[in-house]
Amino acid sequence: MNPVSKDIADHLVESSSGFSLVQGTDLFIGQEPNSPDKCVTVYDRPGLPPEVIDVVYDKPGFMVRVRGEKNDYAGAYAIAQSIKTYLHKITDTTINSTRYIQILVTGDVNFVKYDTNNRPVFTLNFLCHRSS
Repeated sequence: MNPVSKDIADHLVESSSGFSLVQGTDLFIGQEPNSPDKCVTVYDRPGLPPEVIDVVYDKPGFMVRVRGEKNDYAGAYAIAQSIKTYLHKITDTTINSTRYIQILVTGDVNFVKYDTNNRPVFTLNFLCHRSS
Protein backbone atom coordinates (compact mmCIF):
# COMPACT_ATOMS: atom_id res chain seq x y z
CA MET A 1 0.00 0.00 0.00
CA ASN A 2 1.04 3.56 -0.66
CA PRO A 3 1.35 6.13 2.10
CA VAL A 4 -2.07 7.66 2.70
CA SER A 5 -0.66 11.05 1.70
CA LYS A 6 0.14 9.76 -1.80
CA ASP A 7 -3.31 8.24 -2.29
CA ILE A 8 -5.12 11.35 -1.05
CA ALA A 9 -3.00 13.67 -3.21
CA ASP A 10 -3.71 11.49 -6.25
CA HIS A 11 -7.41 11.48 -5.41
CA LEU A 12 -7.49 15.28 -5.14
CA VAL A 13 -5.78 15.60 -8.54
CA GLU A 14 -8.21 13.17 -10.17
CA SER A 15 -11.31 14.66 -8.55
CA SER A 16 -13.93 16.37 -10.62
CA SER A 17 -14.64 18.78 -7.76
CA GLY A 18 -12.89 21.70 -9.40
CA PHE A 19 -9.73 21.81 -7.27
CA SER A 20 -7.51 21.88 -10.40
CA LEU A 21 -4.51 20.84 -8.30
CA VAL A 22 -1.31 19.63 -9.96
CA GLN A 23 1.21 17.57 -8.00
CA GLY A 24 4.55 19.33 -7.81
CA THR A 25 3.00 22.65 -8.85
CA ASP A 26 0.46 23.54 -6.15
CA LEU A 27 -0.09 20.14 -4.47
CA PHE A 28 2.67 18.54 -2.43
CA ILE A 29 3.23 15.47 -0.27
CA GLY A 30 5.07 15.67 3.05
CA GLN A 31 6.91 18.94 2.49
CA GLU A 32 5.51 22.38 1.75
CA PRO A 33 7.83 24.50 -0.42
CA ASN A 34 8.28 28.27 -0.07
CA SER A 35 6.43 28.87 -3.32
CA PRO A 36 3.89 29.07 -4.75
CA ASP A 37 1.97 31.10 -2.19
CA LYS A 38 -1.31 29.23 -2.74
CA CYS A 39 -0.81 25.50 -2.25
CA VAL A 40 -2.05 22.33 -0.57
CA THR A 41 0.20 19.81 1.18
CA VAL A 42 -0.82 16.37 2.44
CA TYR A 43 1.01 14.80 5.39
CA ASP A 44 0.84 11.34 6.94
CA ARG A 45 -0.25 11.43 10.60
CA PRO A 46 -0.77 8.86 13.33
CA GLY A 47 -4.14 7.19 13.28
CA LEU A 48 -5.56 4.31 15.31
CA PRO A 49 -4.28 0.75 15.71
CA PRO A 50 -5.31 -1.57 12.86
CA GLU A 51 -8.09 -4.10 13.31
CA VAL A 52 -7.51 -7.71 12.37
CA ILE A 53 -10.71 -9.61 11.72
CA ASP A 54 -10.75 -11.64 8.51
CA VAL A 55 -8.89 -8.82 6.78
CA VAL A 56 -6.49 -6.21 8.12
CA TYR A 57 -8.08 -2.77 8.32
CA ASP A 58 -5.54 -0.01 8.72
CA LYS A 59 -6.69 3.20 10.37
CA PRO A 60 -4.08 5.80 9.41
CA GLY A 61 -4.47 9.53 9.81
CA PHE A 62 -3.50 12.34 7.50
CA MET A 63 -3.42 16.11 7.56
CA VAL A 64 -4.16 18.55 4.77
CA ARG A 65 -2.48 21.93 5.05
CA VAL A 66 -3.76 24.82 2.92
CA ARG A 67 -1.70 27.97 2.44
CA GLY A 68 -3.30 30.93 0.73
CA GLU A 69 -2.09 33.94 -1.15
CA LYS A 70 -0.84 36.92 0.82
CA ASN A 71 -3.60 38.35 3.06
CA ASP A 72 -6.28 36.13 1.44
CA TYR A 73 -7.78 34.57 4.57
CA ALA A 74 -11.22 33.99 3.04
CA GLY A 75 -9.83 32.38 -0.12
CA ALA A 76 -7.62 29.94 1.79
CA TYR A 77 -10.46 29.11 4.17
CA ALA A 78 -12.76 28.38 1.21
CA ILE A 79 -10.25 25.93 -0.27
CA ALA A 80 -9.86 24.16 3.07
CA GLN A 81 -13.63 23.97 3.52
CA SER A 82 -14.06 22.54 0.00
CA ILE A 83 -11.44 19.86 0.65
CA LYS A 84 -13.11 19.00 3.96
CA THR A 85 -16.51 18.62 2.28
CA TYR A 86 -15.05 16.56 -0.55
CA LEU A 87 -13.01 14.09 1.53
CA HIS A 88 -15.29 13.71 4.57
CA LYS A 89 -17.47 10.64 4.41
CA ILE A 90 -15.82 9.12 1.34
CA THR A 91 -16.91 5.50 1.50
CA ASP A 92 -15.98 2.33 -0.33
CA THR A 93 -13.67 4.01 -2.83
CA THR A 94 -10.58 2.47 -4.41
CA ILE A 95 -7.59 4.76 -4.75
CA ASN A 96 -4.40 3.39 -6.33
CA SER A 97 -5.57 -0.19 -5.69
CA THR A 98 -6.24 0.40 -1.98
CA ARG A 99 -9.81 0.17 -0.76
CA TYR A 100 -10.78 3.15 1.38
CA ILE A 101 -13.69 1.99 3.47
CA GLN A 102 -14.26 5.42 5.00
CA ILE A 103 -12.59 8.81 5.37
CA LEU A 104 -13.69 11.08 8.21
CA VAL A 105 -12.59 14.58 9.15
CA THR A 106 -11.74 14.66 12.87
CA GLY A 107 -12.44 18.35 13.43
CA ASP A 108 -13.22 21.60 11.72
CA VAL A 109 -10.99 23.78 9.55
CA ASN A 110 -8.22 25.03 11.85
CA PHE A 111 -6.55 28.41 11.34
CA VAL A 112 -2.88 27.96 12.27
CA LYS A 113 -1.26 31.33 11.56
CA TYR A 114 -0.15 33.88 9.05
CA ASP A 115 3.36 32.91 8.00
CA THR A 116 6.25 35.38 7.69
CA ASN A 117 4.97 36.38 4.23
CA ASN A 118 1.43 37.12 5.53
CA ARG A 119 0.01 33.99 3.89
CA PRO A 120 -2.82 32.36 5.90
CA VAL A 121 -2.33 28.71 6.84
CA PHE A 122 -5.16 26.29 7.66
CA THR A 123 -5.10 22.59 8.53
CA LEU A 124 -7.57 19.71 8.50
CA ASN A 125 -7.08 16.34 10.15
CA PHE A 126 -8.61 13.11 8.89
CA LEU A 127 -8.84 9.47 9.90
CA CYS A 128 -9.44 6.71 7.40
CA HIS A 129 -10.17 3.00 7.34
CA ARG A 130 -8.54 1.13 4.49
CA SER A 131 -7.54 -2.33 3.37
CA SER A 132 -5.40 -3.70 0.59
